[in-house]
Amino acid sequence: MKKLTLTLLLISSICLTGCLSVARIQPNQYMLSVSHSAIKTYKPQFGALEIDKLDIAEPFSGDNFVYKLPNSRYEQDYYNVFFTSPDEQISLLIGQYFKKSHLFKSIALNGYPKPDYALQGKIMALYADYTNANEPTAVMIIKFIVIDFRPQNKNQDPAICALSKTFTASVPLQNKSTQALITAWNKALESILNQLSKAMIASQGLKKGLKD
Repeated sequence: MKKLTLTLLLISSICLTGCLSVARIQPNQYMLSVSHSAIKTYKPQFGALEIDKLDIAEPFSGDNFVYKLPNSRYEQDYYNVFFTSPDEQISLLIGQYFKKSHLFKSIALNGYPKPDYALQGKIMALYADYTNANEPTAVMIIKFIVIDFRPQNKNQDPAICALSKTFTASVPLQNKSTQALITAWNKALESILNQLSKAMIASQGLKKGLKD
């Protein structure tokens, strides 16, 4: 009887240890990045820019990676996740991008220097598209708005929306792996920010009333 009891206790201990081991499994965590070589540098063309934290559409607001599958199905990956929320990561990277590009004379932090413009935005989509097994792609869609704080006329009218545009990037994955997905998302963000810079330069709204 004692032998049987010891055997049962040993089995229970092994099972419990196994369960605890499964519970301790940690997801793989990833950070996005922007390559300095992908950032085009400019002579400063605008004043101080304030960058607000981006909003993000609800389906993509969690830390889990999101996959688009055939038949309009979406799936969350609980084993591969963002180290911090994607909106926080992308907001910080936007600041680094414009600081490096010198398109604006300075990047305003906590209201200093007094900003001439504010960049606001919303991540509309952020997912891996696996609907075609032979052509997986990383998808990123961001809507940006540029607010111009400078007086627009002699009446000192308040801020106006100088630019409002949605940018889309879809980058093929080199292979169906998590690292390939991260690399493709990085390239998608670089593409969107380069598109945004060109749109800012071309915008009549931003050019209007520039200081000498």
